[in-house]
Amino acid sequence: ELDDIALTDNDQQVSLLSSDLQQLTVKIDHTKARMDEVNSDVQMYTDQIKQLDKEMETWKTIERENQDQMAEDLKSMEKVANKRALLFKKKEEALGKLRGLGSLPSDFAKYQHYTTSQLWKKLEKCNNDLKKYSHVNKRALDQFKDFSEHKEKLTDRKIELDKAYESIQELFDVLELKKHEAIEFTFKQMSKYFTEVFHELVPQGHGQLVMKKLNEDVSMESDSQSETASISDQYTGVSIRVIL
Repeated sequence: ELDDIALTDNDQQVSLLSSDLQQLTVKIDHTKARMDEVNSDVQMYTDQIKQLDKEMETWKTIERENQDQMAEDLKSMEKVANKRALLFKKKEEALGKLRGLGSLPSDFAKYQHYTTSQLWKKLEKCNNDLKKYSHVNKRALDQFKDFSEHKEKLTDRKIELDKAYESIQELFDVLELKKHEAIEFTFKQMSKYFTEVFHELVPQGHGQLVMKKLNEDVSMESDSQSETASISDQYTGVSIRVIL
């Protein structure tokens, strides 16, 4: 009779334990399914982060190419400036020689076919005629025309250089802004996904990614990060802030 009673108790315990086992099995299956979903989400977020990293690298490559192009343009501008200075020096030397000869008529090329003796006779006659106007500055009008033309050329060249500089500066500002926006967007996405996944794993806790700068930690969730005036090059790394 004692054996029968013990056997009956064992059957009841086995039945209870079997029921508990079934409940635990259901919970384990549910937990595994949830873990699979979380792992799938983590993989998806990881793929998105990789894609954003690729896009950021692409923008960095574009920025480097533009910087290289800008450096080449600056070198070309420097060569042009040096060449211009050399030509200007040669021009000044030529003008000095022309000024030494006196004021030349606009049609002096027609005398190229004259012989030397004819040119000397023509020069003697011109010198005799010029003596009548010794009190007049004979080179004033030519000098004024030369200086006016030279001034106009320099003014036009300055306008071209200013426009080129403005275009290069605008391109640099746009690339800098795009680089900052790409870094900010990537970090915001990472911070958002990290917070969501951490909340799923630790419902009672709160996790947050923090962008570190040279002299302070700056959270991308704060309002100050929305200002485009910040310099992305000051970012030094990322830290994790967790509240359990």
